[in-house]
Amino acid sequence: MERGLLLPGSPLLEVNNLRVEFTTDRSKILAVDGVDISLERGKTLGLVGESGCGKSVTALAVMGLLPRHASISGEVIFKDRNLLKLRRGEIVKIRGNQISMIFQEPMTSLNPVFNIEYQLAEVFKLHRGKSGKEVRSEIVDLLRTVGIPNPERRMKDYPHQLSGGMRQRVMIAMAMACEPDILIADEPTTALDVTIQAQILELMKELQRIHDTGLLMITHDLGVIAQVAENVAVMYAGHIMEYSGVRDIFSDPLHPYTRGLLNTIPRISKKRTRLEEIKGTVPHMSNVPPGCRFHERCSERLARCSEETPPLSNVNGRTVRCWLYK
Repeated sequence: MERGLLLPGSPLLEVNNLRVEFTTDRSKILAVDGVDISLERGKTLGLVGESGCGKSVTALAVMGLLPRHASISGEVIFKDRNLLKLRRGEIVKIRGNQISMIFQEPMTSLNPVFNIEYQLAEVFKLHRGKSGKEVRSEIVDLLRTVGIPNPERRMKDYPHQLSGGMRQRVMIAMAMACEPDILIADEPTTALDVTIQAQILELMKELQRIHDTGLLMITHDLGVIAQVAENVAVMYAGHIMEYSGVRDIFSDPLHPYTRGLLNTIPRISKKRTRLEEIKGTVPHMSNVPPGCRFHERCSERLARCSEETPPLSNVNGRTVRCWLYK
């Protein structure tokens, strides 16, 4: 465990040496391997990387939503309690109340057979013990807060009657209903056009400011991270590769993988015939390469990169997992 390499501050959430392993009939898959991250109140941590890197599994481990065949070790410290050691009933009281999550696709997260009012009322009933007219009034106010017009009418709608942006606003309303200490957003703008995406991000930042909520933003899009995050953890094949402030990540990325991700962002100032790409694909977690997990795709690899896994190193107060800095 390399806790001393985390960014300074008094974390609201601290994840230490988190490991998640799935056992199948054919193999064991170590999806998350020794992840250390921390989140401060009122701040945003961006967890970024390609699909299949373990970002969502990390979030589901924090939320206690992994299936029973998942083996989890390490620590998830929230308000001096290790969430991994709590009973199911204790986790249920925290989940959705003190720690909430916005999932990637609202159409599959919302129940298609119940209207919006019913689904939001369930949150108040479960976590606040409220029901009836009092809840109905709070639901209207909540929907109005997240920018849904005519909330008295729209709360009677079913998910399929709403646009993608409206459904995502409902998901945000549901997540913020109990004014949680921590909000985890898993690719919350993936299926939205850029205009709606900007509105959703602005809405999340405004609600974060009002409630002083810690936000864990999970995405593959560094453009989103640039807009919302103070700190960034770059994840690849179950490992944290770089952990730094957002300005340092964009002005002076240390890890070759981080540089590769930044080079794939389209820029108006640069005229290109083709967009850049990182050659190759993320390895399947049942068959990760020896040494540095990125070495097969890295243009800067050294001889030892294919033999030894680099440890996390402190470089001028920043954290990086790369032999170039050892």
